[in-house]
Amino acid sequence: MRLHPSGCLAAGVALLLGAAVALGQGTFQNLNFERATIILNPSNRFYPYAAYATNAVPGWKFFGGIGYPDILYNDVALGSPCISIHDANDQYGFTPIQGQYSVYLQRFGGYVAIAQTGRLPSNAQSLTFWSYFTGFEVTFAGQVLPYISIGTGPNYTIYGGDISAFAGQTGELRFSGNGFLDNIQFSTQPIPEPGVSNLSALGALLLGWRVLRRPRFQRVPNFCCSECASHIPVSIGSPRRRIAERFRYAMTQLLLLPLILGVMLTTACRTESKSASTALTPVSSEVKGSISKAEAEGIILQHLGNPANMRIVNTRLAGGVWRVLVERLPSTPGAHTVYEIRAADGAIVGTMPGI
Repeated sequence: MRLHPSGCLAAGVALLLGAAVALGQGTFQNLNFERATIILNPSNRFYPYAAYATNAVPGWKFFGGIGYPDILYNDVALGSPCISIHDANDQYGFTPIQGQYSVYLQRFGGYVAIAQTGRLPSNAQSLTFWSYFTGFEVTFAGQVLPYISIGTGPNYTIYGGDISAFAGQTGELRFSGNGFLDNIQFSTQPIPEPGVSNLSALGALLLGWRVLRRPRFQRVPNFCCSECASHIPVSIGSPRRRIAERFRYAMTQLLLLPLILGVMLTTACRTESKSASTALTPVSSEVKGSISKAEAEGIILQHLGNPANMRIVNTRLAGGVWRVLVERLPSTPGAHTVYEIRAADGAIVGTMPGI
């Protein structure tokens, strides 16, 4: 029986997702957003496209978005940070990826995120989620989780990342950035990563198969007229000529082999190097580089003059930069600001609107 490559991929993804269903999801809840109850808020300026977030996305907290403290319903923003939930009644065609509801994050130069704190299953190996328009940064306990594409659906891509280093731990799972999001799951199956030797062997096999399956050349003589052709038998080229043509074709293909393998090896080495450099390890200390979390927060409070009506809501490290979310009391829409501090030297490098 011959196995088609797409069939093998589909079987692997099905195995991964089946393992996720059997595993359970630790103490996390509503990872597919199907527990939504849409209750519109008539006092919100975006009514009837604003719903109470606590009912629409139970179990989740969210940061940013022009509809705060509500979440937009079947609506999108035009140039503003936004978080929205969508069902089959969406007016823009953003129908759910699966089930009845999906969540859409739109950054648009600001910061938007959804997050939930829970305990991972003790034998969790990977995290998977379904998405399109994907531009997410995924973190657990403040650590970035690299992810790759592991499959596709009719209108979405299935992504997976290694979470084994945090199995059994309690922490915050956060999705920030841009993208349509659904069906988040934890699985006992590891995410497959192709190695250099596997890629090289596959390239050699494909090239050899192409050479061996090449159709034979047939040479038909030229005749002066159709009458001659009807009386003169057509003969195939001589065996020596056929051998020469096959040898010339094979040499042409083999000359390309070093180039093909070189590209494959370079790509694979970069992938493995990136995976090694971003290996996940649990956070054992707040200190990252020269500036700790506490020092970053102190720098911001000192920069603001230690006002009594300011408090720090959240601090996290991403890409060598501490992001400190500051809230001005009393809490109102627009009362939050994200300050970015370079971890290497403590310099304030930027600000952006928060919630």
